[in-house]
Amino acid sequence: LTSLTQTGGTMGGNGNYTVKNFSQTGGTVANAGNFSVENSFTQSEAGAIAVGGNIGLTQTTDSLVTTHLSGNHINLTANNGGVILGTVNARGVLTVNATGNITQSTSSTVKTDSAINLTSSRGDIELRNMGNDQDGIITASAKNITLADASNPICVLNATGNSALIAG
Repeated sequence: LTSLTQTGGTMGGNGNYTVKNFSQTGGTVANAGNFSVENSFTQSEAGAIAVGGNIGLTQTTDSLVTTHLSGNHINLTANNGGVILGTVNARGVLTVNATGNITQSTSSTVKTDSAINLTSSRGDIELRNMGNDQDGIITASAKNITLADASNPICVLNATGNSALIAG
């Protein structure tokens, strides 16, 4: 599928969805399979993706901004910008790769039942919300890294600048 816009309702089913360009201004993607976007992704606060399988989102231009994601393994890539995370619940591994900064919106939480891998090739990583909770190892690589976590995380940090870890 080349392009899909969702303005409301629920898009469900048992199969996998792969689309080049996806815009979600409302509604929920709630299929049992995987959900992938290969080129361009936009999601407003009124949209949500909650799938039984994996989520793979690639933004080839600009920054990747998410508001509500829930799935097994979640892989987010911004080839030419940063990543701004909304609320993310990963039952598996969360992987975020960006050329710019990796941050999160003010009221969001990032939770995983497994590892989290964060890599920014030219920016900083700032996940400062104390509601964040990773059950696995957090691996982060960037210029400057600031992480907050509600529990006692195990971290591997590779910062060319400063790093700070705030644990609950």
